[in-house]
Amino acid sequence: MTIRGLDREGRLWLCAVAILLLIVVNLFFGAAIAAKLQVWNAIGPVTFSAGMVLVAAAVIAHGLAGGARLVAMAVSLAVLSVGVLTIARMTSPAERTHLIEYGALALVVFAALLARRDNGRTVPAPAIIAIAIVVCVGVADECVQAFLPSRVFDPVDIMFNAAAATGAVVVSTVVRVARAWFSADL
Repeated sequence: MTIRGLDREGRLWLCAVAILLLIVVNLFFGAAIAAKLQVWNAIGPVTFSAGMVLVAAAVIAHGLAGGARLVAMAVSLAVLSVGVLTIARMTSPAERTHLIEYGALALVVFAALLARRDNGRTVPAPAIIAIAIVVCVGVADECVQAFLPSRVFDPVDIMFNAAAATGAVVVSTVVRVARAWFSADL
């Protein structure tokens, strides 16, 4: 089946996998890529800020999504932001760009679960399921780091990952509810 042959839910899951792959690439190749990018002065606060703005735009666009175009824009911004922040994060392991990476992943997983529900499948509490999936990915990410010589297991990162997932899903849900509430009165 080609990518065009996938339904909306399938494309969203494919985007979630793309974000996950970017996170995994960072685990294994982040230090080497960071060293090269620092030589080129291609990373820093501007890159980090750009990533934050992209995720914020993606969360708001997803919350406002009334049609496939806005959902596509939200997902595209989420995937793009993880790519940008994978680069920005490499400046220092102390940077907490997990907030952006895991927020974007949660947003796309949440959108995929909503699409599954829209397709007539039973999805009880898609917000909670999205958060749980992303928290599990974050825990796995940190556990893998415990075995990598250039990385460190950090329980604080697990909390940041969970906060990012929760924040993205909650903000998107609040925006969606507000949009529905106000458009019902118009």
